[in-house]
Amino acid sequence: CGTLWESANPRFIWNYAISSTLRSQGLHQWTVPLIQGFVEISPVPMQIPDRSSDPVFLCLLSRRASTRAGVRYQTRGMDARGNVANFVETEMTLYSVDKASNALGNLASFCIIRGSIPVFWHQPMGLRYNPRPQLDHSTRDTHPAFKSHMQRLLDSFGPITALDLVDSDNDEWVVGSEYARHIRLLSHPRVEYIHFDYHALCKGSSMANGLHMLQEATDSNRKILGWSDYQSSKTQNGVFRVNCIDCLDRTNVVQWRIARETLLDILKSWGCVDPSAKWGSQSLNSTENLAQRMWADNGDTLSQQYSGTGALKAEVTRTGKRSLEGMLNDGMKSIRRFYLSRFRDEARQDVVDLLLGN
Repeated sequence: CGTLWESANPRFIWNYAISSTLRSQGLHQWTVPLIQGFVEISPVPMQIPDRSSDPVFLCLLSRRASTRAGVRYQTRGMDARGNVANFVETEMTLYSVDKASNALGNLASFCIIRGSIPVFWHQPMGLRYNPRPQLDHSTRDTHPAFKSHMQRLLDSFGPITALDLVDSDNDEWVVGSEYARHIRLLSHPRVEYIHFDYHALCKGSSMANGLHMLQEATDSNRKILGWSDYQSSKTQNGVFRVNCIDCLDRTNVVQWRIARETLLDILKSWGCVDPSAKWGSQSLNSTENLAQRMWADNGDTLSQQYSGTGALKAEVTRTGKRSLEGMLNDGMKSIRRFYLSRFRDEARQDVVDLLLGN
């Protein structure tokens, strides 16, 4: 029928069920595919050599999967088909526009994904603030669905770097260790597992050192995966799959830190900055502040959709630092999350299921 519906990926369409009657009657023009997520496009204060009059833009787009969709404690882990909760594909695109012809000039993009730990697990609700995660099936019964999930990612994105941020010294490791066990069982040459205990390595005064350790742990894989550049026909060779327990707060910080280095590499490859330039230099301040703000807004929006509040640790994404004010704000958000999860989220989940025709 030559419509948007032909090119749209059904896994990310949120009005597929409620538009089915119109589409079955051939009335595709009366509805468009809708996503849930985040999108922003902003001009970047950068110039490309020999094309200094062409404006440059940064686009950040996230789309949440409509498969196994829902709210925080109501949807965890994966289903029997290997679909995981809170699966989000985020693409950062830098592009220029030819001022004379209004045609597309340079274009480069970087994709990164997040999703709940791909095993069968849940957290039983109670008065405890952080319910203990519980596994629902044995390793043997879980592995076929786990394998389906990873194979889908390999088919869609290529080699996978699974970056797991859960704590290794508390209840989170119940599911974290099971995830690592399935990676070992899979033993796939194009799937690499990295465990980075964010809370242990980035707490308090150790924040800056911890973020530096994160860069050291991921930089070699980041450079191998690369990014897509459509002028040179270069394509991104795989993707980071990042998770914590909620795939919100820690995940937001870490995804930005990875994307931050790739954005600098793209600017260098285009000749916008000196090859030796580093973040923190005066020439990059405006660009870094813009990208930080966009990634922080992205994290807040995705967190609002899944948990009902903005992201915790948002100031780490926005500023790279922690403050007393930020910790107090996180405390208020945590109280609101507790209230929503105990008294409102079942109704919110019902609305999601009704919308998606589940």
